[in-house]
Amino acid sequence: MELYDKARELGVELEAAVFPPSLAWLVGQNYREIMNFLSKVHVMLCHKCDGAACLNHEILSLYNIVRS
Repeated sequence: MELYDKARELGVELEAAVFPPSLAWLVGQNYREIMNFLSKVHVMLCHKCDGAACLNHEILSLYNIVRS
């Protein structure tokens, strides 16, 4: 908390890249806890691959939900 407070005092925002929810818990990332220390988070998604952290997979899943 000290680092976060000092950063805010200096007008600096702390940001981090995190795993998507489907993987975050596997690597010990707790969004509620992380947000106590950061101003902003960015979800890491790979452009092309076959898995939960892949943008093309997420878009296809969204398409399938909307289409049905």
